[in-house]
Amino acid sequence: MKMLHAYSIDLQKNITATQAHDFYSKLIKSSQNFQCSDEDCRAPVICVNFGKKPGEYKMPVHFRISPKHTENCSIQKDIDEQAKRLSTN
Repeated sequence: MKMLHAYSIDLQKNITATQAHDFYSKLIKSSQNFQCSDEDCRAPVICVNFGKKPGEYKMPVHFRISPKHTENCSIQKDIDEQAKRLSTN
């Protein structure tokens, strides 16, 4: 399942993985400086292929979801619902 936005610790706001990639050289220090975008969760999130140049990766830049979301995390609930819909199709 895709996580569309994550909280950037360096920028102190929610951004997309593409925006994270665009800000790489100037403002974001690490692919691991991200958290779940749910304010009540903030589980660690990794921006995959962060800082690589096009052609150096097989999949587009995206966020890798942490399995450590809180029980009440709205993002995790959305991900679970998406998985459930896909498994019934």
